[in-house]
Order: sequence, then structure tokens, then C-alpha cells
Amino acid sequence: MPIDFQVGRVEFPSKRGEAPFGRDAFFVFPTNIRNAQVALQGFDIQFTRDDRPFHQKSIRLEHTVFENQVNVNVRFALRDFSGNFDDPFEGFVDVAVIVDRL
Repeated sequence: MPIDFQVGRVEFPSKRGEAPFGRDAFFVFPTNIRNAQVALQGFDIQFTRDDRPFHQKSIRLEHTVFENQVNVNVRFALRDFSGNFDDPFEGFVDVAVIVDRL
């Protein structure tokens, strides 16, 4: 039952509109996985064109395990005080995946 981990970066290119945006990252391990946990290791988010005050910043991590693979869905959102996701934003999220392998 070895404990193992991997880290990865999920990039979010500049986008506007409905948010939060979701992107998947896949982490493959040498043997099947008994249990997995994901953690936010770091992030960098900003508005693409303008310097605006932040109102809402949101990053959510969800994961599923299938045999020897962990799929991490990262949901990412940023908006100002207008109440809409109408300004383009971009960034990245660093994820750590910790597993207990068989």
C-alpha cells in the first residue's frame, strides 16, 4: 500500500461569459488506486485586459478515480462588482494528487 503523489498545472486561457469554467486534468499512477485526495497547491488569476477590483474568486476541485487514474475537474471563476462574468479573465491552478495505491 504505497502512498504516492503527483502535481500538475491546469491552465485557463482568457475567457468571458458563463462561469465557472471547468477543465480536466488526468493523473496516471503505476498501479490501481485504493483512495485519492486532491489539494490546491497554488493559483494565479487575473482579469485579462483591465485592472479591476475582485468581487468573487472561486476555485473548486472535484475528483474521480478509475483503476490507476485520477481525473481532477478544476472549476475556476473571477468577477468584479458588476455581478456578471462579463470581463475576460485567465490564470492557472496547481493541483496536488495524493493516492494510496494497491
